Amino acid sequence: MAANEGVVLQDQVLLNRAPEVEKTTDQGWTYSLYLTSLNSLDDIKQKIVAPVQQLLNTSSAAGTGLLDIEGVVRYQQVESGEGLLFMPTPQAC
Repeated sequence: MAANEGVVLQDQVLLNRAPEVEKTTDQGWTYSLYLTSLNSLDDIKQKIVAPVQQLLNTSSAAGTGLLDIEGVVRYQQVESGEGLLFMPTPQAC
């Protein structure tokens, strides 16, 4: 079984490791931020704490505001000989 088998990329920012599970608190999800976008405690609250709280209530990246967060990493799905890979898209300057 490939490491990323069953993982679903949602809205280019949220990797859902158990999308078949109905209860969002039982799903395993990941999103990434560029460290350079975290400069204060407010950044941590707005870019980590608040979205995670929202993810506990919804499995939609759009519903959490992740799509609008400055510094969130966007991914593209790539098929390879090793299975499914998720590669960061180049960051706009």
